[in-house]
Amino acid sequence: MATPARIMWEERLSIDDPTRKTVGPTGRENLAWPEPKYWHGGFGRASWVLMSGPTAIHAHPHAQIVFNISEEMALCLLEDEKLFLPPGTAVFLPAYCPHHCSPVAGAQASLFMLNLETNWLRSAQPFIFEAAKGSKARMILFAITPRMAGLIRSSFTAGRNHVNGDEPFHDLSVGILLDYVATAADDSASKVHLRKTAAADFRIRKAMQIMREFPKTSLEVSSLARACGLSRPHFHKQFVEVAGVSPRLFLNSLLMDAIIDRMRDRSLSLARIAEEFEFSAPGNFTRFFARHTGLPPASYRASMMN
Repeated sequence: MATPARIMWEERLSIDDPTRKTVGPTGRENLAWPEPKYWHGGFGRASWVLMSGPTAIHAHPHAQIVFNISEEMALCLLEDEKLFLPPGTAVFLPAYCPHHCSPVAGAQASLFMLNLETNWLRSAQPFIFEAAKGSKARMILFAITPRMAGLIRSSFTAGRNHVNGDEPFHDLSVGILLDYVATAADDSASKVHLRKTAAADFRIRKAMQIMREFPKTSLEVSSLARACGLSRPHFHKQFVEVAGVSPRLFLNSLLMDAIIDRMRDRSLSLARIAEEFEFSAPGNFTRFFARHTGLPPASYRASMMN
């Protein structure tokens, strides 16, 4: 039986772009994007990145699926444990799961990632929605099947040729891909259950709501604790028990999501966006963004499609 890596190369993403060529283990020439690409739609965000170094530990306010579509081993760091992703494998990460991704041994890993909006996911794929939230949240490892690889390939092709319209082309293709992911994940023998989320204290819910409504760098944990009538140590402990992540990591995840959403408005300068989220200096904004995405904001924006 073919290994996941062999399957992945047989069904390797092929893009008609002569500027980048690689040769897989089959000896066949393969083509890939020469630089990162990002798409947005009702489903959330899709991205292809060629990762040469680790990102900072971060989390997302929505579920994420990371597909390793390269020959190189990649890894995610989850709650201080290393999770290795061999070529041709993928991992499903529930909302607010702290992690970072990187290639191993100084290589470059080609990763395809889906960040899935909660409301869209609820109707498009109930199984994955349930795996992404609450006490049922869990991380799931699974192999990338040839059919999944083909759908990823077609998504890239459509992304390159797409002209903006009323209905994003990729909502349907992502939904079909998730159907195959749900089957593979449900059948996977490698399921790692994350700890259950505690019942949310109303004071912690209040803090979370403040953070969602006003995500900005000037929002201090100490001021949130006071607003909730708790000492800072008690607030931090309660927050981690409820959310599974620290208040700062939770806020950073909301910040990144809001910043990327604002970057879609091309009429807004990066300096204006930095001011909007109350970064004290443009350099601080650039460093914050690059630590979480691996790219400076200008490069990220240039790579955003539709």
